[in-house]
Amino acid sequence: MTAIIGHGFYQTLGNTQTGPQSFTVDCGGLTPKAAIFIVGAAGAIDSKTDHNSTSVGFTDGTNTRVVSNGTRDNFSTTSSYHGVIPGYCIRLYSNTGSLDCWAQFTSFAADTVNIEWLNDPEDNYYVTIIAFAGDDVSAYVGSFLVDTGVDFESQITGVGFESDLVINASTHWAALNYGRIDNITINLGLIQNDRAGGITQAGYALAYQRNAATSRTQSYGTTTYGSSSTIPQNLLNNWAYDVEWTSFNSDGWGYTPRNYARTRALCHLSLQFGSGATTSHKTWVGVVDSPTSTGTKTQTGVGFLPQFCGVFTSGLTNLDGILRQNDEGAYYGISLNSELIQSCHAFSSSVPTTTQSTQSMFSDKSIKLYDASNALDFEATLTGFTNDGWDWNFTTVDSSARKWLAFAIQADTLPPFQLVGSATGVATASGAISVSIADVAIPRFESEIGRVLRTEKKLTKVVEVNSMLSKVTSGATEVN
Repeated sequence: MTAIIGHGFYQTLGNTQTGPQSFTVDCGGLTPKAAIFIVGAAGAIDSKTDHNSTSVGFTDGTNTRVVSNGTRDNFSTTSSYHGVIPGYCIRLYSNTGSLDCWAQFTSFAADTVNIEWLNDPEDNYYVTIIAFAGDDVSAYVGSFLVDTGVDFESQITGVGFESDLVINASTHWAALNYGRIDNITINLGLIQNDRAGGITQAGYALAYQRNAATSRTQSYGTTTYGSSSTIPQNLLNNWAYDVEWTSFNSDGWGYTPRNYARTRALCHLSLQFGSGATTSHKTWVGVVDSPTSTGTKTQTGVGFLPQFCGVFTSGLTNLDGILRQNDEGAYYGISLNSELIQSCHAFSSSVPTTTQSTQSMFSDKSIKLYDASNALDFEATLTGFTNDGWDWNFTTVDSSARKWLAFAIQADTLPPFQLVGSATGVATASGAISVSIADVAIPRFESEIGRVLRTEKKLTKVVEVNSMLSKVTSGATEVN
């Protein structure tokens, strides 16, 4: 059974251009069932843009949601936009405080994600797309309002399956639309369900209170709750508006607000990898401790060979305890890594004295994170996945270790292929043979060959593919 995570980064259409845009994402020739869209205001690799705008979108081919926000650079008291919007996959705000661009998802095709720009981007922004394909993948995108009291469980239904992994995003906006206000938040969360009653969850929240005289910033991370939000107006009170995933079932889950209750809109991508009592592709949610010295950093404890990992980086040095960063602003990043491709988006905002400095950045490295004073804080490339995690090579680190939240999805682990049909033919001098395989076996066979080639990063492992071909069997007879 197959689950393939395609990953790529691309530049959007430029100024004055609207209409369709297609993105080729390697899914082994399969048609995706879901996709994530990450976009910032950066229009060049490893170059910072003086403007902070974030867009995180989800689609399952039928339902589409986007969470977005924006803070202006070089302004003192100024308004910002944010919201949770149904129907769009990308939505960015400009440095003038107005909407910049927005796009709708239109369709999936083999190795392809199609969108339609309804308003043109101001620049050729970089967008990262994560696509989920394969017969083991089930996906659902939805949104809901967290509007119940503290410690009161509510049920989400209509998902259609028991989720293995839920990725969610929100602001503190209290409706499924957008608005302009004098403060802003961005919240990202992860929930992993082991289908045996065990739930692992983690959430990250960042808030700005936008007023030059009393501006505050705050970051918060938790491994107790799957979503968290800090409200800018209440930063001095250390209030955290948390949501705990408390149960899963065959059509959704139960969630419970904790600590403080406040209505806010939350959107999610729910994923299942294999039906039945257990998942065929394991998932993992956990914490990454950043290194304090350069060189190799090995992440362990994942428990399997991943094909994809994502990391929410930030300036947090502790979890489940609010870190107010009034003296240095606040910053965060989204690191996305597959077998062949790595990319990251990073965002920062300082606390202004007379004006506020904000930045967006994109890199084709695994991690490139700037602090709120615009100094490079961390830089790393992912050098490979292992049977228990992955390896990074850090070239820049901070002297203080950070606490980052991460998730991973297991690579295909298929058994040796057995012919479902028959094999006939005569081997030539080059070893070629004509093989007839029932249709049901072909997607698995093509997927495994593609996985080998993608894992090796170069098309130099033809010998392994030939080895697999030579071991295809019909009954008990090996075909050489």
